[in-house]
Amino acid sequence: MDLLTAKDKLSIEDFREIQADTYSIPGERLAEHILHLEPEGWLEERTMRQVQGWDFRDEVKSPGAAILQVFYPKLVENAFADELGDGLFADYLRAGEGTFHSMALARILEDPDNHWFDNVNTPQRETRDDMVRESFAEAIDFLGNQFGDEPRGWLWGRLHTAIFDHPLGSVRPLNLIFNRGPVAARGSGSTVNASGFDFGDPFATQVVVSYRQIVDLGDLANSLSMHTTGQSGQPFHQHYADMLKPWQAVDYHPMLFDKESIAANKEGLLVLMPK
Repeated sequence: MDLLTAKDKLSIEDFREIQADTYSIPGERLAEHILHLEPEGWLEERTMRQVQGWDFRDEVKSPGAAILQVFYPKLVENAFADELGDGLFADYLRAGEGTFHSMALARILEDPDNHWFDNVNTPQRETRDDMVRESFAEAIDFLGNQFGDEPRGWLWGRLHTAIFDHPLGSVRPLNLIFNRGPVAARGSGSTVNASGFDFGDPFATQVVVSYRQIVDLGDLANSLSMHTTGQSGQPFHQHYADMLKPWQAVDYHPMLFDKESIAANKEGLLVLMPK
């Protein structure tokens, strides 16, 4: 809503920027709690620098995005799993971004001594800051095991990818012919440029923006669009997956409306004749 109301009149370029937007409001709020911690050891210190320098955008080359996206499910687990139990918590976690646990967590984070932060399996009473520290340490362990002990290399696009599966690609080795990817995916489930994933099986995408369109009602010939993966359904055709890179970059192709423009830009002509 902030992007839509930022100007009295929005241009084509404004809408391009809106559709490309990967600003994470939940990430910004969670980062504040991490930055209140006192780092323990050199690796936490280096990791915190990446959080400090993060622009709150879930971009593929962002270490901050990866750190916060891994931190989030760890914090949800540490807050709720001990009370819910393994089975119920697994279902709760899979509810996804922007639903039950994100709303619940946002509310209890306002209360440092909320009872949900207390681990019922320990004799002491834990607080919000205890759970934030534990979750931060677990996120560092996860990313370190995945990519090594240099937080600058913990890029969101290395962790968060999209694979475009074809029904026939579910059978090996046909996957090598029909499927495309993995492609580093921008955004997350809480960004305008959305690419949500299942928290029970992170971090491969389940939902992406499959089609983008900007229509200029004052001049239809000035309209733009883009979709995945290509215009052809034939795996060996040059247009089977040639839209993947421009889709990822949030680029567009012109939407041709008048007959003259279409004829001038046609690649070929297919004529179907009845027998």
